[in-house]
Amino acid sequence: MEPPLHAIVNKCLAAAGGGDGVQGQATGSRRALWICWHVQWRLFQLSCFVHSHAGKVLFLGVLLLSLCAVGLKTATLETSVKRLWVEGM
Repeated sequence: MEPPLHAIVNKCLAAAGGGDGVQGQATGSRRALWICWHVQWRLFQLSCFVHSHAGKVLFLGVLLLSLCAVGLKTATLETSVKRLWVEGM
């Protein structure tokens, strides 16, 4: 049986000198910990939004993908160097 993820992270931090392996007490730069906490909080809020509006998110994703596919289909590829060259502006 594998140990829980937090135990593995604590062991890695302790081995790297990032702490003594005590669970629940973060060590390090306060600014870095603050930024990490805010990033994790924003990602958690985003995941809650996606969970509660899954149909809308899926629809918008498929719509964006189809728009990109149409754009790729209508794009033209120019291989002539003379046509690509722009004289001084």
